[in-house]
Amino acid sequence: MMTDRFFDGNESNNTASGADTYGDNPGLYHGGDFAGVTAKLDYLQDLGVNTIWITPIVENIKGVAVTDEGSKDVPYNAAYHGYWASDFTKLNPTLGTTGEFETMISEAHKRGMRIMVDIVVNHAGYGTESTFADMLRDKSVSEGDIKSWQSGLPDFATENADVRAKLVEWQTAWMMDYGVDYFRVDTVKHVDSTTWAALKNSTTKVNSSFKMIGEYFGAGYASNGSTLGSGQMDADLDFDFNDQATSFVSGNISSVEKFLSARNSALNNTYMTGQFLSSHDEDGFKAALMKGKGYTKDEATSAALVAATLQLTAKGIPVIYYGEEVGLSGLNNYPYQTNRYDMDFNLATDDNVTYQHYKNLLRIRNAYTDVFARGSRTVVAGSDEECYDVVSRSYGGTTLYVGMNIKDTVKEVKVPVSLAAGTEVKDLYSGATYTVGSDKTVTVTIPAAKDGGTVILTEVKKTVDPTPADPGKKDPTPTPVKKDGVISVTDKAAIETKKAAPKSGDDNEAATYVCLLGLAMVAITAATYRKKKACK
Repeated sequence: MMTDRFFDGNESNNTASGADTYGDNPGLYHGGDFAGVTAKLDYLQDLGVNTIWITPIVENIKGVAVTDEGSKDVPYNAAYHGYWASDFTKLNPTLGTTGEFETMISEAHKRGMRIMVDIVVNHAGYGTESTFADMLRDKSVSEGDIKSWQSGLPDFATENADVRAKLVEWQTAWMMDYGVDYFRVDTVKHVDSTTWAALKNSTTKVNSSFKMIGEYFGAGYASNGSTLGSGQMDADLDFDFNDQATSFVSGNISSVEKFLSARNSALNNTYMTGQFLSSHDEDGFKAALMKGKGYTKDEATSAALVAATLQLTAKGIPVIYYGEEVGLSGLNNYPYQTNRYDMDFNLATDDNVTYQHYKNLLRIRNAYTDVFARGSRTVVAGSDEECYDVVSRSYGGTTLYVGMNIKDTVKEVKVPVSLAAGTEVKDLYSGATYTVGSDKTVTVTIPAAKDGGTVILTEVKKTVDPTPADPGKKDPTPTPVKKDGVISVTDKAAIETKKAAPKSGDDNEAATYVCLLGLAMVAITAATYRKKKACK
């Protein structure tokens, strides 16, 4: 989430960075803070999120700064995004106090949720040259991705051992002193690998379960600058996925499945990526369909539902951009940045199809974590021409069949299953039950895309009491009531009782985190650079 745009839990800190930094203008602080996150933890838990990704927490430059030419409507920008640090040892007072920060973390932990903090190691904020003078590289020298200032932001000479040590010390202190669970690491491409390895080693010494997910611009499972499996990052953000999702809902199902199959085979507990659909510095998924492909709002909403199913049932770390779960979406249209909207909790209603879709999918994923995080992926039915796809996800003796329909009319399909004829299966998404035919197929109806376009089938297993009954005693357990041929459905109990938070020490723990995006998913630049339009 973009913390400043999420929820205002303490109005008294709104002008802590200067009276001119707060207001409705897109370039200013809007009031969101740590107290606001704490106030909405129950909302996030009910949604099904188990990790909350917040924007950088450290003190940023005060006041407002005009970057480039500004504009008539948005003539200036404050550091509401958190990427213009002025002191890496203090909290940003506009986000809250130390007590409020600690309360947010402790209250999240009470709910079995983790806190992931966005960190910046590459650069400091505008106008801090004198503050960090002995740590910066020469601005006049520009050598590739690492040894250069980006958009005029003071660039740390991380290849210098003393500079590296100080930066690692500052960042490690936050996870050591406050119990921060994970880091999202900014601008990985622009810092040397030795520094990343040093930071990883430092945090691991404090907490062996600590994880870091990196923002290496353009990274995917096949290309990530050797940051994965090398002692640098535990995972990288997957910049390929939203393009693949766009292609999928556009009808190129078979080619996307080929990509996802290769991706599924490549990912493991030391080589992981986090798939996302929207972010703070790219057009939102829905907004991009309307802008780039001419979709109507309703068409884009339908397509986004199916894309969410593709994302949340895929291997990897599903990352949800705040507000995406209630249907919000915007453009990366500097200087207005409509993709950095204020969260609207009034949209989280029972009749909001998008909101209910996300809750349903997260409920299912949390109940079948191992299958989605570790399982194989095999296409069992589908057609580009008929606009549907069915894949099996299997792990440890459990197989789920995920069906997706990208058309806005229902689709009846025959799904081949590895189950005996007469076996009953249940759609975890709708609750409907089906029977396996003599040909070992299940004929199911996948709803229209506008209604979710999703089925997720699982075998209905009958509960059998392994202990012989004592004829002299009355069995205190009531006889299961047979309804529609189903004696007992164990998947419902699994969904209701299984914890959402991953177990510490899980060898594929990184894959189980469902994150509510903490701002910088795609550092294509707006957050820090791109033609001097840093974080506008």
